[in-house]
Amino acid sequence: MAQATAAERPATEPRRGRIVAAAGAVVDVDFGDAGAPPIRSALEVEWDGPHRLTLEVQAHLDPATARCVALQETAGLRPGTPVRDSGGPLTAPTGRALLGRMIDVAGDPIDGGPPLPADLPRMPIHRPPPPLASRGRRANPS
Repeated sequence: MAQATAAERPATEPRRGRIVAAAGAVVDVDFGDAGAPPIRSALEVEWDGPHRLTLEVQAHLDPATARCVALQETAGLRPGTPVRDSGGPLTAPTGRALLGRMIDVAGDPIDGGPPLPADLPRMPIHRPPPPLASRGRRANPS
């Protein structure tokens, strides 16, 4: 069965690819006829490794292949491992529930505390800063 092209793929079906090369934090993923996801897309590696592995698309080597940076350790990652496009950019949790907490780059708690609430809002990590007019004034330090 042939893989659906980007135009034929239903909007709800995630784009799927396979690892073709991994050298440290640099991972190349081939998406075949589906085409590589946009730059700054978040990808989830579907593996049986010791932890969740998230990739971020940094460049397109050709129309089907994305060069990515791994956000966690890649030891044990092999060519052929399946990858799923998240359909959006990397996001990080936001809100008061994070005050006093330590999280990793993927937004997972690493402080031994309770899990973060499932309904915690998340924001893209690559977004424009808020306009200066919307920021609060700081007191003069002098």
